[in-house]
Order: sequence, then C-alpha cells, then structure tokens
Amino acid sequence: MADEDGISSKRQPGREVGGRGSGGAENPRRDSSDAGRQHRRYGGFRRGYRRTSQSQPGEHPHAERTRKVILFENPHAAGFSEPVAERFSAELASKGFVVERRRPKSAHDMAVAASDARTERPWAMIAAGGDGAVNLVARSIVGSPIRFGALPLGRFNNFFRSLIGPPSPKTALAAIIAGDTVNVDCGKVSGQPFFTAFALGFIPTLAEALARRSSPGWGLTWSRLAARVASETTRAPLGLRIDSRTFEISPLLMSVHLLSHAVGLPFAPSANPDDRRFEVIVDIDPHGASLSRYVRDVFKRRYLYDDGIHLYRAQEISVGPVRGAALYVDGELITAPINALDVTFYSGHLRALVPPRSATPS
Repeated sequence: MADEDGISSKRQPGREVGGRGSGGAENPRRDSSDAGRQHRRYGGFRRGYRRTSQSQPGEHPHAERTRKVILFENPHAAGFSEPVAERFSAELASKGFVVERRRPKSAHDMAVAASDARTERPWAMIAAGGDGAVNLVARSIVGSPIRFGALPLGRFNNFFRSLIGPPSPKTALAAIIAGDTVNVDCGKVSGQPFFTAFALGFIPTLAEALARRSSPGWGLTWSRLAARVASETTRAPLGLRIDSRTFEISPLLMSVHLLSHAVGLPFAPSANPDDRRFEVIVDIDPHGASLSRYVRDVFKRRYLYDDGIHLYRAQEISVGPVRGAALYVDGELITAPINALDVTFYSGHLRALVPPRSATPS
C-alpha cells in the first residue's frame, strides 16, 4: 500500500516500544468543551509558536558560516516537479546558500542517506516531497542543532499545513532564507517515529479511500465520503489508557496528534508542536458520534468536541489489542504486528524552519 508521498509500496511491520510520562485530562466533557471554546479556529496556535533564529548549543560554527543545505528529493511524490526543485535550489544559491541536491532511490536509501548526512553537520536538511519524505529526513536530526525544512510537493503535506499553511514553494523558500525555527515534538509508536499523527480505524480507511481518488473540495462531498468510509470501518474492542484514565471501547475513530493535520484535514487545530502533549481524538460512545457530520465540520474548521467525539490531552497512551490492524503513521499505512502499542515521546525536538510572520499565509 503506497503512502501519500509515494515512498512506501506496502505495509510494513513495526516494533513494540515502551511508554513513559504522566498527567493529562481528568474530565472528558470539560476537556472537550474547553478545547472547542478556546481553539475552534483553524491553526489556533500557529501565530503563537516560540521562534528562534540564533545558533544553538552544539551547532558547528562552520555550518552557520557556510549555510550548507542538503535537499533530499523524492521524485515519486504526488506533486513533485523537477522545474520547481530546480528553481528552489537556484533561489537558495542566489541568497548565498551552498545547496546539495540528493535523490535516494528508495525509502530505505533516503533514511540511510539522511542519517549519514547528519555527520556532515549542514546548516539545514530539507525534504522535497510529501509527509513520507518529511518523516524519513526529519527523524534523522531530532535532538540535533541541524535545522529542518520542507518543500511541500506531496499529496497532503500535513507537516507543512500544520506549521505554516497551504503548501507553497515560495513560502517554503521564505522560511529557509529567514532562518527562524520552532521546536517540534517527535512521537514514536510501534518503533515508528511520527511528527503529525498516528491513527487506527477510520483515518487509515479514509487514507486508503483517498489513495484511489482526489480529495473532495466541498463539505458535502467530504460528508458523503466519510459516511461511506465509516460504513467500511470495523469497530473492534480496544483497551485504551490515556494517562491515568482507562477505557474499554469499540471506536470507529482513534487518532493521536502532535500537529493539526492528517490526510489533509485539520483534525486537531489546537495541537501545540512543542508542549510534550498528545491530542487524542476518539468516539467513546458508538451511538453518539456522526463521523459524516464530524468530517464535514472539520473540513469547515468549525467542529466543537462534544459527547459524541472526545478530545483529550495526554503524555502517555497505550492501546490494544491491535495485532493485524492497519495503522496510519505520518501518511504511511503499516500493519501492527503486536497486540499492545505504547505511544511515547523522543527526548529531543526537531528544529523546523518557519517563515517570518509577515510571510505566513493566513
């Protein structure tokens, strides 16, 4: 099964990881309504990110002087364009950057190449493609002073949409030239790092449906698609632990977000990229949630979480049994090889490049 970036060609097994941390929501109704009242606007935290432009401890002085940038390209990404990549590189070079373009042949090669490139201590590493390329490059520099940028050329570009806005090579270029960064948390589930979202049930099924068609452009079309996808999604009994709270449920929808977007939709607009909190969205009551209405309102950026679908904030999450289930991890579909999954944080952050506020799309 191909991911939205075109990098992976089949589902891949993951590995079990341990959990840590504590704290989180105590009352689901209070948590849901507070999130809705305070953050119902699309991208509510986007203007409030803590930005920094100065060098960081551990950064090699030569990196700041030369501003070497390594551009990792995925020509198989849905929106990849050779002329766009050429112009992007030329513009950076004209601003004094030293640009090296690299085009690994496979997902494995890209992960290895990005890991090896970290030892070169460049000023920044950039992923040109979709969320698959973003994940493979970004995971290699979490916790390092190396900056990360994204040239959004994929199908959904969830990472770019979450942090910056509508996909735009011009805005991506402005982010790199400005050099401002925000810290972004990195999670891990079943041995897979993720920066945007992990999900079970409805969202993996929706991702499969969208792989066979274009994304709807209207709320009504999204609503109809969501109704069909919900009818094709099987409810399976789950034990879900969100910090100290435990649920025995059979949800259609269970997703964990670090950033707002998944499959091109702003499911978690209140997600803060560096607060060490996951946002967990789940339909607790099988009779109280209308996923058709929910997806329509998410598309219109006006959904208020209620008794049908709850929103929790947490540091520690465990879920099972899930063996054999399809998992959505940053746009990629993999198969869970074990019964119990723990969702955890990496200890470090990713330094993501963002444009000046005046250049950020609204």
